[in-house]
Amino acid sequence: MYIAEKFHHEIIGGHEVDPHSRPYMAYLKIDSVFCGGSLIAPGWVLSAAHCYGNIVVILGAHDVTQPEETQQIIGVESYHLHPEYDDEAAGDSGGPLVCNGALEGIVSFGFDHPPGVYARVGEYLEWIKQTISQYDSIDI
Repeated sequence: MYIAEKFHHEIIGGHEVDPHSRPYMAYLKIDSVFCGGSLIAPGWVLSAAHCYGNIVVILGAHDVTQPEETQQIIGVESYHLHPEYDDEAAGDSGGPLVCNGALEGIVSFGFDHPPGVYARVGEYLEWIKQTISQYDSIDI
């Protein structure tokens, strides 16, 4: 069987957004790897469950390889994994899928082997709200 070209790991038909037009976007540095995330409430970033460890979050960056005055670099005090997370079934990156201005999904897996698969945020909304309300009232 002859395959003319390899898979490309990029968004088809996508384009670079205007700088700082997506202020909810977060970049998570975890040791020598990285993940995407979404700022969903003050002090709360939603990402993929495998994105945990020694995390530094960068907010307000258009290009994380260049220092910008708008960048905020924040250490993570704690993280909360969904109780049904199965690390045996995870290879995800946590970036958001936004439709009409609303967070609809999180990259779950598929980067190395397209197509990409997303976790539906709405399915976990009650857990997200409960976790935020439980820990926002506690000095972590």
